[in-house]
Amino acid sequence: MFKKAPLLALFFVMALGGATVYNLIKSREDTTISFYLPKSEHITLEYNLPKKEEIKTVLLKEDTDLESSSETDKVPSLQHKFPTVSVSEPLSGTDIQLENSVTEKKEDEVDFQKLNLAVRQSIVNIICTTKFGGYFAPTSGSGTVVSPNGVILTAAHLAQYFLLKDYPVENFIECVVRTGSPASPAYTARLLYLPPDWIENNATNLTEENLLSTGENDFAFLLITGRAIKDKTVPEPLPFLPYTEISTEVPGDSVLISGYPAGFLDGIAIQKDLYLTSSFGQIDNLYSFTEGSVDVISIFGNIISQKGVSGGAVVNLKGELSGVLVTATENPQTSERYLNAITLPYINRALEEQDLSIGKILSSPESVADNFNREIAPSLKKILVDSIEKR
Repeated sequence: MFKKAPLLALFFVMALGGATVYNLIKSREDTTISFYLPKSEHITLEYNLPKKEEIKTVLLKEDTDLESSSETDKVPSLQHKFPTVSVSEPLSGTDIQLENSVTEKKEDEVDFQKLNLAVRQSIVNIICTTKFGGYFAPTSGSGTVVSPNGVILTAAHLAQYFLLKDYPVENFIECVVRTGSPASPAYTARLLYLPPDWIENNATNLTEENLLSTGENDFAFLLITGRAIKDKTVPEPLPFLPYTEISTEVPGDSVLISGYPAGFLDGIAIQKDLYLTSSFGQIDNLYSFTEGSVDVISIFGNIISQKGVSGGAVVNLKGELSGVLVTATENPQTSERYLNAITLPYINRALEEQDLSIGKILSSPESVADNFNREIAPSLKKILVDSIEKR
């Protein structure tokens, strides 16, 4: 379970809180970033973790009403399985390559602005809307481009809506990939892969606002298929983030977190004024779904801890994608929430159980997508539809 320990939080995040957070982000349209200093310069507070029975985590997709607006021997926490908890425009067409010297520098020598710029170019917003009411609330989340040919890594609890594109009528659900700050339509996409275990274990919770989950198997891949604006072409290559293949994180490491938080916005603001946000934070703890592997990164007290950042990125100081944001603890203030991400090595291990890997997906995305949508997706859609129609 969660380990009781002194925790660090940004003082001004705690002081602002609530709707004021949105005003902070909106007031910085010149950079559209909530940018915090590395840990050596943080103003910190020390306080105790809540009792375990008070801890809830929520899925971080935003359901909205658009009309109403390791060294692992140093990480004792890996002995603990992660608990089941209550789950609630790129700047250019080319990838910014981080210099090799940057990846080998110590934290106080990292060019944080350059790191932030490289990350922000690769983050997208995914928004799914319906033709009219029905079973589903419009949903907004985040994703990370992980290859120059347009593969996006996101959360399964967001990507599952691609399976229901034609339910109950053709083109009933439309999912669009948006970029920039504020987010605007950029690309169309198709579902490339989603773990069958996610659907099989969570189908009955599809329309729940706060569902129970550990975040296990909560990942998916999308493939960009074209431009949302027809007279434009998809840039080649697309900006993307490399990913880490081996977990080397330890508590206290600084990371950059990025996504499209929408927890304090109404539906109209999400459509028109959704801003990409970045924030430096620190790893508070590491967890495993089994034992001996780093499967979940937990970060405490960060402004990014809002609905809407599901699928967003946790990036190490080498500029590598380390984790995919999936859940957060439930608390009125972001400064008191734990933000949880599943690691890339965990995702790769889960794929290997299905005779896949991140490498295979990135090297042959069209082939993998065709096979998934022909052989696997129809049965997953049926599971979701059957669950919906039993309500």
